[in-house]
Amino acid sequence: MKWLRNLRRSGRPQTSLNQAGSLSLPSTFRYSIADLNVVESNYAQMFSMHRDIHEAIVRDICTDANSSALEVACGPGHCVPLFRAYGINYTGMDISETAIAASAMKFSDIQLLNLSIEQSAILAPRSFDAVYNSSMLEHIGKFEEAIFAMWRLARRRMDLMFFEGLSDAKEHAIKFFPYDRSEDATSWGGEYGMKVALQDHGPRDGRIGSEPVPGYFYSRYAQEPMLDLLRTLPEAVVSNVQTLVHTEHGSRSWITIRRAGAN
Repeated sequence: MKWLRNLRRSGRPQTSLNQAGSLSLPSTFRYSIADLNVVESNYAQMFSMHRDIHEAIVRDICTDANSSALEVACGPGHCVPLFRAYGINYTGMDISETAIAASAMKFSDIQLLNLSIEQSAILAPRSFDAVYNSSMLEHIGKFEEAIFAMWRLARRRMDLMFFEGLSDAKEHAIKFFPYDRSEDATSWGGEYGMKVALQDHGPRDGRIGSEPVPGYFYSRYAQEPMLDLLRTLPEAVVSNVQTLVHTEHGSRSWITIRRAGAN
């Protein structure tokens, strides 16, 4: 991640990419400021739709005697000001190199990791008091492995937000959309980057043999099967299950899992 280190050295704390216009990207980085602006705009729209539940979750994490937090799938850092308002030691992690680059250009004083959740195995267990994840599990195939990987990093608690809400169905609604193989691979992930486009989603991608099928998921999870999975995490206690309804954007679900015996 030499490009990320170089970018961090070149930056100054910003509040938006509009203020970072004088900064340049490292020559080894294949994307442009225009690409980052698209990513920033797309994430800003999503964040504004769910700002209320983000604020509620971050407030609960930060007023619960936690001194450090990891946000998995942090995007370009729209939750960073929420965490920093409480003085918590924040780390952001995302598979998207463009999302991490946008965050690095805005916030040069936070820790950022350009890793997939599988690559988080390089981090020590229970490295963070709290782990927060939103709007990621719906888009990956190996969601069970991702949940266990995030829990491994949490010393005290893990909070998950499902942006379409958990359903009352008996089974999850898993939907996979393959990319058009007649198109160039660089178009699959678009401005979100090649790591997003080429990630291995596991056998749920409908592969024949061992070769991954490029594409993405858009799934909706069912509440009871999800809670059953979370209760199999080692030392896990599901302490909070909420559905927050927005008049315009519908239901969003929030689950808190605490580690038994953690102080």
